[in-house]
Amino acid sequence: MTYEPAAGSDFQGERTKLAGRVAKTATTAPANPVLSPQTNTERGSTLNITNAVAGAWYIPVRYDSSADTRPELAMESAAQAAGWKQADGTELELSGLDANTDYMVYGACLETGTKAASQLSTSAKTRTLKEEITAGAADSGSTGLTGPAQLKAMDGEGTPVSIAVYGKAPTGTWHWYVSKTAEGAGDGWKIIRTETHEEAADAAQASDIYKIPYEYSGYYLKVEFWASGDYTGKEIYQPSVAIADRELTGSVAISPDSAGGNQRLFEKLTASYTGTDDGNGTWTWQRREADNSWSNLSAELYTAAGPESSYTPTERDFGRMLKAVYQAGSFGCTGSKEAETGAIGKAVQNQPAAP
Repeated sequence: MTYEPAAGSDFQGERTKLAGRVAKTATTAPANPVLSPQTNTERGSTLNITNAVAGAWYIPVRYDSSADTRPELAMESAAQAAGWKQADGTELELSGLDANTDYMVYGACLETGTKAASQLSTSAKTRTLKEEITAGAADSGSTGLTGPAQLKAMDGEGTPVSIAVYGKAPTGTWHWYVSKTAEGAGDGWKIIRTETHEEAADAAQASDIYKIPYEYSGYYLKVEFWASGDYTGKEIYQPSVAIADRELTGSVAISPDSAGGNQRLFEKLTASYTGTDDGNGTWTWQRREADNSWSNLSAELYTAAGPESSYTPTERDFGRMLKAVYQAGSFGCTGSKEAETGAIGKAVQNQPAAP
C-alpha cells in the first residue's frame, strides 16, 4: 500500500507498506449427497442426488473397499473435463453409470479465482439399478431379439436367434416355446428348450441355435430371452408364420443299377431312400409309356417298407423305363425324391442241360 501527499501539501515524497497476502473467501462443503437409483432409457444406469446444492460440484466414483477412491479437487474451470458435474438446483442426475454397480458420490465447492475449495462431502455406498434389456437402438449397437423370418423343422444347422445391448452380449436364459396357434390359444405355449447364456467379455451379442424337432412342424414358435446379471427384463422373438416342413435332403437309388444291362424282366428291383430326415415316406412306381408320359403302377405290384420298396418288372415293362418316387411322410418333411431305371431288358434264358 502506497501513500502520496496531495498537491500543495507541505509534505512531499511517499510512504509504502506491505499489507500482506489477501486470502480467498472460504466455502462450506455441501451436505453429504443423498442418492436415489433410477432406471435409464439410455445406456447404463442413473443416480439422482436429491439434496444437491446449486453451484456445488459432484462426481461419481466406483466403490472399491481396498482403495482410497476420493477424487482430486479440481479448479472449477477444469472440473467438467475431470468428470465433475455442477448442480443448478436441488436435484442432479448422474447418468451413464455402470448398471448393478456400487458407487460413492463426492460433492464439493471447487476453487475459483476468488473462492477457496471446500472439504469433500461423501454419500453412502449406493448400488445402481440393473440395465433394462430393451434399452438402446440399432445405431448404438442394440438389436433386440432377432431371428429368421421363415422357419423350418430341423433346418440345416438349426434356427439361430441373437440379442445385443449396446454392442455387448447380455447374460440371461433362452426359453423356446411352441403353440398350435399364433396367439397361443387353446393348449397355450409349450416350452421345448431352456438354455442359459453367460456373458463373454469380448462377445458382441448373445446367441442360441436350436434344431426344431420335426414333430413341431405346423406349430408357431416363440423365443424369450430372460435377462439376468447386470440386466433386467425380457425380449421376445415371435415370427408370424408357422414352422414349415423341411424339404427332403436324401436321394433315391435303384439296385441293381442299369450298368451292364442288369435291369431285366422278372428280376426284382429295389429302391432305397438314403436320407435320415424322414423314414416314413410313401412309394410310387411308374412306367414310361410310348407317348413319354408316366403312368402309376398298381400298389399291389410292389412292396414298400419305410425307406425301401421293391418291384419285379413284368412283360408290360419290356423296353420301358421305370421310376421309383419317394414322397415325404408326416414327419416334418415335404417334397419328393426319385430315381429312374434304364430300359428294362429281356429276361435271362435258362440254358438246357447238355445231353
